[in-house]
Amino acid sequence: MNDTLNTSPPPPLLLTIPEACEALRVSRWQIYRMINDGRLKTVRIDRRRFVTPDDLQDLIKELREGGTDVR
Repeated sequence: MNDTLNTSPPPPLLLTIPEACEALRVSRWQIYRMINDGRLKTVRIDRRRFVTPDDLQDLIKELREGGTDVR
């Protein structure tokens, strides 16, 4: 049996801001606030801004460990 038929594509290396909003279930405004506060790192390519899945996980860990609430 060929196992390559059952593999899914790798997860994206970079998420758009709307994808990050969806992943965290927060508004676009909240994402930009966390970016401006320095709590969420981004990658800029030309005029576009992206978030890595690892940086989303780091933010979740910070919030879980007693960081301030996302408002």
